[in-house]
Amino acid sequence: MLNRQRIVLIAVGISFILSLIIFYQNVIKYKPIYVATQKGEAEKSEKTFQEPKKVSVEQSLLEKNLFNPDRTYVEKAEEEEKTEEVTEPKQMPQLQLKGIVLNQYDEYVAIISINNKKPVMLRVGEKVEDIEVVEISDRAVELNWLGEPITLTMDKIKTLEEKR
Repeated sequence: MLNRQRIVLIAVGISFILSLIIFYQNVIKYKPIYVATQKGEAEKSEKTFQEPKKVSVEQSLLEKNLFNPDRTYVEKAEEEEKTEEVTEPKQMPQLQLKGIVLNQYDEYVAIISINNKKPVMLRVGEKVEDIEVVEISDRAVELNWLGEPITLTMDKIKTLEEKR
């Protein structure tokens, strides 16, 4: 038994010494790669790294410098006037109430399809495409579109008095 412990201890010691030798060769004796220059070997031992290259900076880059303290914002009044003239009055979107759900926080959530697109789940106060949800009850949803109130209900429309 004592013989086995000595063998293990010697094996651990040898592996420790070998790892120290490898560490010494790879890390402590490390010398960076020298860059060959045209002047010869004398400068090779003095310089270990290349000098940074000088980059020519164009005038346009200096004018558009984001971090220049003298940089200011230029307003373009002419373009704004043109865009105001082009805007057309918006048409009211086609809204369809798909359903109303009570979520885990006891809030009503309206499921609304806007312009026959994929239905969206909206809560009170949310805004989508200039449509703001004002109030949601168990059977109706009140919306506000550009200041115009809209009410969507789950009630069916009764057009005929008698059933066929």
